[in-house]
Amino acid sequence: MCLRSNGENEYFSGQLIGYLQTEGILREFSYKYMPQLNGVAKRKNRTIAEAARTMLEEKYMPKSYWAEAVSTTVYLLH
Repeated sequence: MCLRSNGENEYFSGQLIGYLQTEGILREFSYKYMPQLNGVAKRKNRTIAEAARTMLEEKYMPKSYWAEAVSTTVYLLH
């Protein structure tokens, strides 16, 4: 398993790096400022966000359930 990012700061916290190492998850980086290389990830993230938003809106749930909706979406898609 691997986590791919464009090398931006959002994936550089010590806690996250430690977790990835503990779980044996590799980190891979693409070139910064080249969004065309991240198209698949951006589409997948958009799909997950739209599905989570739809679930919350359909059942009139508050935004405080966002994490659970995203987790459920990822589970259903895989």
